[in-house]
Formats: sequence, structure tokens, C-alpha cells
Amino acid sequence: MTHPTQSSVLSPQHLVLFAILSAAAFIRFHGIDTNSLWTDEFYSLEFSCGHGGTADTLPHNSVFNAIAPTHLQYARPIPQIASAMELDTHPPLYPIVLRFWREIFGEDAVAGRSLSAIFSIVAVLMLFLTVRLLNGTSAALWSAALITVAAAQVQFAQLIRSYAMWLALVLACCWIIARIEKLGASRGNFIAFGLLSFCAMLTHYYAAPPLAAVALYGLIRFQKRDRKWLAITCVIAAAAWGIVWGPFFWRQIPNFSTNMGWVLENPAGHIGRSFARAAQMPANYLVPSRPSDQAITYVSAILYFIPIFFIRKKPQILLWWLILIFSVGFVLATDLKQSSQMLTELRYTTLASAATCALLILLLLNPRGGWWHALPATVVIAVLISISPAYDNMRPDFRGMGNYLAAGITKNDALVIIPPANDFWMADTYYLASTNYLDALPSRVVVLTNPATPEILAELKKSDQVWIIAGNANPPDQMLPGCKLIESRAFPFFAIVQHVSIKD
Repeated sequence: MTHPTQSSVLSPQHLVLFAILSAAAFIRFHGIDTNSLWTDEFYSLEFSCGHGGTADTLPHNSVFNAIAPTHLQYARPIPQIASAMELDTHPPLYPIVLRFWREIFGEDAVAGRSLSAIFSIVAVLMLFLTVRLLNGTSAALWSAALITVAAAQVQFAQLIRSYAMWLALVLACCWIIARIEKLGASRGNFIAFGLLSFCAMLTHYYAAPPLAAVALYGLIRFQKRDRKWLAITCVIAAAAWGIVWGPFFWRQIPNFSTNMGWVLENPAGHIGRSFARAAQMPANYLVPSRPSDQAITYVSAILYFIPIFFIRKKPQILLWWLILIFSVGFVLATDLKQSSQMLTELRYTTLASAATCALLILLLLNPRGGWWHALPATVVIAVLISISPAYDNMRPDFRGMGNYLAAGITKNDALVIIPPANDFWMADTYYLASTNYLDALPSRVVVLTNPATPEILAELKKSDQVWIIAGNANPPDQMLPGCKLIESRAFPFFAIVQHVSIKD
């Protein structure tokens, strides 16, 4: 048995990889707490506490006691997380992992987002390991460098959502497939692939298209005996998923039409818009999209077709091309079928962002090296220069609203939530956001979709102060008859907070 020498451990390739991973860590943790928590992040925190139904079943037009569904103080036992997900459209593994993470590292925004940042760094490593096996060290280092600075990766890494986790899991599956192809099959490799793909599908349903692409690549590239075992592994993993999560998934099915209504758009011109969005996807994975760049980003559509002419010469490029086609193609087909605009969100095609990085490097890099390194270097530098807008996620300032309420609200106060007339679901967001940032929860909460009844007014008058979160600027006495406005503060684009008096 041979042992690596000190010089091999500290080879230039290892040092460059260490520098890339360090840069990935810096980029992902830089400004990680700059933006307020986002609506979907509140839901992730809520689900990690086993409260999937708390906000979604808020009583309307009746007073109830407040809890903070995103706080561990009010968390339910971990086994209840799976049942809490029945009102959602996601599987349970990420909220479970997030729960353990928060129990260890804390429950603030930085702690929650750090989990995604860590998974994103792991994804960089998995991409490197896979490309190194299939295409060599130089291609692997450039691919890792590009995914390190890609705008989509920065965004996925700074959200308390499952995107970075299933990205890392599926890329780990790619690494296992590459090991089987290049180093030979083993029982351990197939077990690892089955477990990783099972976990990926328990993390996000949209892991299915890229996993199908990875499996297809293996079926094309493996020897006959290995193809058989790969097929058996996929069947076993799918059967295990069906047994473990299938009944819960069945109960979630109605939620896909009710919870995803926001992605629907006008059918007029929908087909053209959908293909235009698909054409822009490869460029949008690398640099933040701007309307003025649309003509340029359409050129990125060439990445869907040009690999076809290189597959014979570089057969391993097939893996990344299949992932790109399957990931974007599945969402495109879904959009075309139901007149939706899911392609406006990069998160549904997370794996395609990694495939784009690998494909672009493999197409630009000449195996003979030399000055050909200037091409991938130019791309990496250009993407790095464009990275700044990736940190500027223009989302509602829920933290500002929460801090404003926290400065004045006390335990014996009341909180009145008045959602916009056509967006009653915003009541859930207002409730999650406000209670997440409050140290002292109000003793009474009411969600008003109609003017308060005398009984509700009598209950609210028992409070020291009354605070309103409203989705419009209507006078507060429209919903709280007889109240007097003391103070009001607008939070642009989503809410107005009003301090009122309803004492006689």
C-alpha cells in the first residue's frame, strides 16, 4: 500500500481548489444577513418547527392567541414535521435537516441561511470531483471557479430554502456515476447512488428531471452488467420513496393547483414568452438578468444545441447536456401545458445552473491548455464582475416592519391583520413575519376580512394598544369602527403599519 507524499498533498491543484472553495465561502457568506427574510423563508422556518398548518389555517374575523410559528420555543416534535408538510408542495427532508441545524447553531437568519451556504460550497466541490473524473483537473478547476461566482448560486446559497441542498445531493449523484464509469462499479457505489437520489427526491420534487438525466447517462455509458444494476438501484430508490413519502405526496397533490396559482399568466402570447425565457436561462444562471441584456441573453440558447456537435469528440459532455435539457425542458413543458411562468424563477431548474457552468467550460477549454485557458478565465472574470446585483434581492422589508412593531408592541397589546382584498393569503405572511421579529407577542390577534363586529371590538378594547398591519392605505376605521389613528408608517410595496386607539 502506498501513501501520498507531502508534496502530493500540497500539489498546485489542491492549493487552487482550496482557494476556489475559500472564495466560494467568502462569496456565499458575504452579506448573508443584508436582506430581510423572504416569504418562502418564513415558511421554511415554520415547517422546521412542525407548524405547517398554523399560518395557512389562521381563523378570520375572530380573536385568537398569538404564537411565533417560526420560533423553536413553539416547535412541535420533529416527527410532526412530515405531517405538517401536507399543506405544502415540498417533501420533508430539508425542514427536518434545518430543524437539527437550528437546534445546534441557533434560529436567527444567519444560522438558517448558513445551512444553504454550506450545501452550496459542497456543491462546488461535487462539481469539481465529477468533472475531474470525466474531463480532467483543468476543466474541473475552471468549472468549480465558474459555479463559485455564478449569480444563481449566490442567490440559492443565501436563502433558507432547499435549493442548495438538492443541488449538492444531485451533484453528488453525478460524482458517483462518474466514479462507476471511470473507476469501476462496486456495491458501495450503487448503494450510495440509491441513497443520494432517494434523499434528493425527499428534498425537492424538481430533483426528478436531473436525476433522470443522470440515470440515462449511466445507462448509455455503462457496461451491460452495470446498466442492469443501475436500473435496479433506481427502481429500489423510487420504490422506497413511494413507500416512505408516497402517501403524504398523494395528500399534497391538491395543493399544487391552489398554492401555485401565482405562476399562471395570460395565455395570449404565452408560447412565445415561454420559449424566450428558456432561451435566456443559461445566461441568467451566470449573471443577474436585466431587461437591457435580453438581446444578448438570447444568444445563450446556443448552449442547448452546440454540445450535440461535440458529444462524439467529448462523450462525457453528454452528462451536463442531458441535465440542462431535462431540467429546463421539464419546466418548459409544464409552463406550456398550464400557461404558467415557472421559468421566470431559476429555482425550479437549479441543477441546470451547475450543468451550464460545466458545459461552458468544457466547450471553451482545449485539452492542450496553453493560451486556451484565457477563454474560461475571461468568462469567470466577466461573471465575477457582474456578481454584485445577485446580492440585491428586491424583496419586501419584513424585518423593518417587524423591528418597527417590536419597538412599540407589548404583551397586552392587540395585533389586527387586514390583508389586501384580493390577496387574503398575505395575512399568513404578515402573521409569520411580524411574530418572527417580535420579542413580546401580543395577547390578542385577529385577521379581519370584514369590518370588526361589536364582539371583536369589545375584545380588542381589553388591550393596552392596537396595532394594524394592512395591505392598503384605507382609513383604519373602515375595518375598526370608531378607532382613531395615532401613528402610521408605510413599508413600500407590501404593507402599512398603523397604531390606533379604540378606547371609548
